Amino acid sequence: MRYFEAGAGRVLRAPDVPTAASSWLPRRDVHVWLPPSYSGDRNRRFPVVYAHDGQRLMPADTRLSWDLGNTLSELSADKLIDEPIVVMIDSVGNDQFGDIGPDFLPLVRRRWLEYNVDLPGPGRSYLSFVCDDLKPVIDATFRTLTAPEHTHALGASLGGTCAFLSMWRRPDVFGNCACFSPVFQAPLAAEVALRGGTKFGSSPAAPIATVRASTSTTVATHPMSALDCSMDSMRAAGGGSTQTCSRA
Repeated sequence: MRYFEAGAGRVLRAPDVPTAASSWLPRRDVHVWLPPSYSGDRNRRFPVVYAHDGQRLMPADTRLSWDLGNTLSELSADKLIDEPIVVMIDSVGNDQFGDIGPDFLPLVRRRWLEYNVDLPGPGRSYLSFVCDDLKPVIDATFRTLTAPEHTHALGASLGGTCAFLSMWRRPDVFGNCACFSPVFQAPLAAEVALRGGTKFGSSPAAPIATVRASTSTTVATHPMSALDCSMDSMRAAGGGSTQTCSRA
């Protein structure tokens, strides 16, 4: 496979994924970041982060990048996190089927239709694509840890909402999520407030959600690992404590 370097890891294009349940969805690029240790110990398996708006995370042209590859590499080198595999799912462009409104009407943009995974049609199809079509291909191709406690969702803005809903609607697949400036509208906020304390019970495998707004970050402490990252900072939460690492 062709690849380019990002931080100390490398980025490959993922195999083509059939969209069995998703005639609503146009095809899109999916890339995979393999951490530095992936090519070393052939028996080692890695947790996986599924990230939305993948074209912004660590593109070869870094001018519009989150620079996530370098940030993960630095945190891994400092032993602040376990090295993950990152699956970067591109959002589709503005000329795709279903993108029927002008820029000032975001509710009919293709990205909104897909990332609102409660929406019949594109939204539910997108979540099904990630969970039921894409994840089995990733698990069959790469050395992943497949259980929900090792499977994370990551996104910003609408992508952050999608990351949260991925865990909230499909806890059989996603055990953790990191959301940056997500769009929590009133019905979802009410549902979380009313059901958040009981939805997953007190199991040690209960999910952990990390939500970052523009000025603050809320991290639910839990013995598992979770990531809270942006262009300038990453947070590793685990063992009942939190640590912050900022790039110089």
